[in-house]
Amino acid sequence: MMLSILISIVCIPLFYVLADPCISWLGADDIGGRCRDYILPIVLLCPFNILTGTLAGTMRGEGAARKTMAMTSASAVANMVLDPLLIYVLDLGLLGAGLATALSAAVSCAMCALWYLRGSLVLRPRRNGGFSSDSFPVLRASAPRSAEYFLIYLMSMVQRTLIISGSDTVTVALYSMTWMYVSLACVISMAVGAALVPICSAALAQNDLEKADKAFRYSCKVCVISMTAVAVILFVLADYAVVLFTYTGSMLELRQEFAWVLRVYCSFIPVIGLIDAGSSLLQAMGKADVSLAASFARNLVIIGLLAATSGLSYHAVFYSLSAAELIGVAMMMGAAILLFSKYKKNAAGTRRHR
Repeated sequence: MMLSILISIVCIPLFYVLADPCISWLGADDIGGRCRDYILPIVLLCPFNILTGTLAGTMRGEGAARKTMAMTSASAVANMVLDPLLIYVLDLGLLGAGLATALSAAVSCAMCALWYLRGSLVLRPRRNGGFSSDSFPVLRASAPRSAEYFLIYLMSMVQRTLIISGSDTVTVALYSMTWMYVSLACVISMAVGAALVPICSAALAQNDLEKADKAFRYSCKVCVISMTAVAVILFVLADYAVVLFTYTGSMLELRQEFAWVLRVYCSFIPVIGLIDAGSSLLQAMGKADVSLAASFARNLVIIGLLAATSGLSYHAVFYSLSAAELIGVAMMMGAAILLFSKYKKNAAGTRRHR
């Protein structure tokens, strides 16, 4: 919690200074004022957002899955209630939308803090708590993982910039809008991966390699089966799924193109969740730096293929994106399986030595 507060204090001025350059980089200068209105309250109140992730992680670590779900649901409901109140009733517009998002994170923090203070959870806050030698394992795991998240979003900005510079606005729209369905499908793998980290970490700490192996295999199975079902549904109903953003004006004329792109995405949706599973296993083994390296390599492949195809047809762009994602899955899973195999061999050798 102390790390989260310190990091958020550093982030506030950093995000504030970088807001305008990032808006320009994404080609949104014409709506820069609106972007700033939305992001300002989120930046100023970012300690709540960061603390929510920390508190939710500690709750998952002690198995309080229902409380974690309740905290997340309360945040979503608070956002839904505050949005119309701040945007329309108080007439704050996009500033109100950003403020609603920031305050909804504060609701989550308040709920979790109340549970801890009441003693409803296993972990008990100490008045004399602080940094000690026990803090370094947290840093060793969290620093590479934080860098990985930062890298993913930074590379995403680069990818959008490449498409903007090498293609027309239609390709950018096709890329951005249809990706929301990939993000929706990845909610499954993100949830599974978040659960896998504490389970495998506890199993490995107890030298129960069989349990860790079973948890990893089960997580991969859940991700592939559930996300394959999502991909099949999206592939069959693609023409209807894209209606959400192709029902008026010039967008209506692009409905078939949007449906085609969504079907291309369906080629990698069944396995893209394995990236989260592999990354979670690497974190559990204390190999978050390897996960970071695999993510970096994956994004380099995506950027390289997009750079090579962005000046061609939009078909080439999306075929290359699909190929890059499949390569990324192979790299992350390959690293996870290889290092886990070595981990098991080393553990077996240690037992024989004893």
